[in-house]
Amino acid sequence: MNDMIFGLSGACFAMLVHSVWIGGLLSIVSAVFLVAGRRFSPTARYNVLLAVFSCFVAACGFIFFRELAGLTKGEHYTPYMSNLADLSFAGALSGFRVYSPAIVAAWFVIFMIHVARFAVGIAHHQSRVRSGTLQAPDYWKHKLQALANTLKISKTVALMESTLVSAPVLLGHLKPVILVPAGLLASLPPDQLEAVLLHELAHIRRNDYLVNLAQGLAEAVFFFNPGLLWISGSMRVEREHCSDDLALKHIPDRMTFVNALVSFKEYALYRNRFPLAFAGSKDQLFLRINRIVGNPLPVNDAGSVKALVYSGMLSILVLTAMMGMRTPAPEKAQADISRSLTPMITAALPVNVVMSPAVGNTVPAAVTAGISPGRKPVLPHSSETTDASQDPYPGDEPAASDDGTGEVVESGTSPGPQAEQMKRYARRQREHEALMAAYPEKIAEYHRKIEEYHQALERYELKMKEYRQTIEQYNKRFASKLPDIIGGTPDG
Repeated sequence: MNDMIFGLSGACFAMLVHSVWIGGLLSIVSAVFLVAGRRFSPTARYNVLLAVFSCFVAACGFIFFRELAGLTKGEHYTPYMSNLADLSFAGALSGFRVYSPAIVAAWFVIFMIHVARFAVGIAHHQSRVRSGTLQAPDYWKHKLQALANTLKISKTVALMESTLVSAPVLLGHLKPVILVPAGLLASLPPDQLEAVLLHELAHIRRNDYLVNLAQGLAEAVFFFNPGLLWISGSMRVEREHCSDDLALKHIPDRMTFVNALVSFKEYALYRNRFPLAFAGSKDQLFLRINRIVGNPLPVNDAGSVKALVYSGMLSILVLTAMMGMRTPAPEKAQADISRSLTPMITAALPVNVVMSPAVGNTVPAAVTAGISPGRKPVLPHSSETTDASQDPYPGDEPAASDDGTGEVVESGTSPGPQAEQMKRYARRQREHEALMAAYPEKIAEYHRKIEEYHQALERYELKMKEYRQTIEQYNKRFASKLPDIIGGTPDG
């Protein structure tokens, strides 16, 4: 049971850590595509974002199951092997895994809070269908079915009036229901109401409800990932543009659709992630109207730039930390290796061996304890010879014997395989000590890079302030010109 919990914890930890740099990389790629492909259709932009979102989920799932399979097979972290590990992400994560249970436990608590909110939202929206609803007039039911046939929708779509909503909302996938505010069917002009229904039917035609549900679940799992959250938000923006274009194909006058959007500019249900509401937020509403009337879209958005900057910086910091944690401190590594090698050296020594430390070599105290000049210590060993299969460094060339060094002198006339093994151990330890001595310089270099990243982040924050001021000025100018845009005649 403990092994299973340990395996799940380690697999979740690896997935969460890797998701940070994966999300940052994919968000940057998506941003470059959206800027370069501004003239592409909303459908093409949305499909690319959907593919990127699917790649992110697939990559995280692959990492989770790969790590779970490796950990359940017994590939656990051992300090000795981590000290001698190559420079790799697997070795890097081994340093972090000491804290993985606490990190995964904290993540799980926050994840369950998001899941609870998500479940409560689903139950709340479904309760709207069962309470406070009225059947729509037969005329609009038949009109909705005719519009559904126009969009080649084979499902039966229900239309109801509700006292609990303030804007048209789509609920359900297998049995979709469109809820409109009570009294809307009698107060809104028929042509604008048809535009509203066409927009909601476009969501049904595109199966947006299921994608929106998958986004909500992914955002609950990766709530800390700015790259994934930015990709998901961009998908919602492009999804509304796709539905707008599909509805405009069956509306003779674009201004009818614009007037319908303006009629709902006060509603803010778009921020609810589970339902699909007709009217968006204020900024999103301006963007949709601007696009419908044919005005060019702004290249930069302060929120998007900020999210991308933080996502990229967080990804770089995570990768840098992973590389910096791949090997422990030199002093700790030497102590761990000494503790690991001492029992191996003691077990490899034959009986009746006189040992005296050579110049420049360090013999562990546990080995030389109790040795006095002229006395031959008897060490616990079953025989005077050691099997060659126990050699931890197979394939090494045997060291030349030298009776004058004083390293190891056996009772016979020439050093045996145990003496050669001791020499190889000493040589390996000296090489490892030299390797450990070079790590402080690399760690200092990583600290310098992190300081440069912090300075770059401060510069980016200053730029984002300028972007926000520019966006505010743009919104003010657009709000002042909105009556002229609505009252004018668009091209095409």
